[in-house]
Amino acid sequence: MDRIQTCIWDHLCEMSGEEVAKALTDYHGNQLLDKGFYQHMVDEGYMDDELRLLDDYAYDEEDE
Repeated sequence: MDRIQTCIWDHLCEMSGEEVAKALTDYHGNQLLDKGFYQHMVDEGYMDDELRLLDDYAYDEEDE
């Protein structure tokens, strides 16, 4: 990481999870909260497929 990334990372680590989420979505908007990120959250075990988007390969390009 470069100096800017290290500085940002250090400050994010001192914030609560909710503050980090708000900071990221305040900057990027809700475009971060898309189906790709949903799939990542499910794949990494952060959440279950509550919307059942990933059943039987339901997550495909026509859903985008």
